[in-house]
Amino acid sequence: MEHPKEYDRETGETGWAAGACIAMPAELFHRAGGFDEAFFLYCEDVDLSWRLRLLGYRLLYRPACPVYHSKRLDSSGKFVPEKTQRYHSAVSDLILAHKWSNPALEESLLAFYRTCGDGELRRADAEFKEKRKRGLLPGPIDPEHKVSRFSDGRYAKHRFFL
Repeated sequence: MEHPKEYDRETGETGWAAGACIAMPAELFHRAGGFDEAFFLYCEDVDLSWRLRLLGYRLLYRPACPVYHSKRLDSSGKFVPEKTQRYHSAVSDLILAHKWSNPALEESLLAFYRTCGDGELRRADAEFKEKRKRGLLPGPIDPEHKVSRFSDGRYAKHRFFL
């Protein structure tokens, strides 16, 4: 199944490159600062992509180059994340919103995680708040949102939903 994020069908340009398969010169990876260790799992690819775009680089998606990235689906084809995936994804979503200067999304996510019935999301809420309290979060960047794009709680506009 193709990733649902939007991309330009003629040029292949996209807002971020999925970390399941990224190809770039090592020098460019290092110039952008590599993967930010603040992200244990999830969103590290979005963060790196946006930092590359801040440096003036374009990101290209090539749908003719398929890569298999295992995901668990239910009988209707909907993605079914494991508990650890829900937890780490939630923590990373919060870190991404914080780092990329989106306090409204950060607070909206915190409010949802704190009040939802999912223990993994409530645990992510507590973990993020502890990181913030201890000064372990990266400093905010891109306050004018030159490259960061949050759309409906995602990191890019989606062409379809799973």
